Amino acid sequence: MHNQYQHRHNVSPGGGRNWKSRRLVRFEYFPFVLRQLSHHLSVNSLYPADCPEGLTGPKCEELCSAGCRQGCNRTSGMCLGGCNAGWHGNKCAEMCPDHYYGYSCQERCGHCFNDKPCNIATGECADGCERGWSGYKCKTVCKPHRYGHHCNETCGHCHQGQQCNQVTGTCTSGCARGWLGQKCIERK
Repeated sequence: MHNQYQHRHNVSPGGGRNWKSRRLVRFEYFPFVLRQLSHHLSVNSLYPADCPEGLTGPKCEELCSAGCRQGCNRTSGMCLGGCNAGWHGNKCAEMCPDHYYGYSCQERCGHCFNDKPCNIATGECADGCERGWSGYKCKTVCKPHRYGHHCNETCGHCHQGQQCNQVTGTCTSGCARGWLGQKCIERK
């Protein structure tokens, strides 16, 4: 097909000037170039590479998850560097379920007071521990001869100096000579 470009520049299809070396483009190649350019523009307008830090999405209108450790990919929203402690999921958008904490929510909370959930990042029990447990994560059993809330109580006079129940203080093996009661704190 003879077109305006060929006529003005004396180029015939398949012959004449070498259009590649002179960077001349024949009209029949324009649709292909336009399709490529159109595709490139539409993809880049859907996912702009220049979203401000902390934003993502087609129009940079979505916030990166607060659970992202080092921000997120500005195109996909996927977290860079993984999730902060207390978060999980593909985009670190899910907080740990109750009674779990830490990176990827793999740690189980200790024995928090009234079975309340612990801090999702640190595992700390804000209201203290159940009776018989101590430490800020409430994962430490009372030391020998101690029991109760925060392990503040001292065991009575249990038989042969054995440990009392860490929660109640009861001497399960009985009392040493001269002592009475479940906690062996009454003199005979």
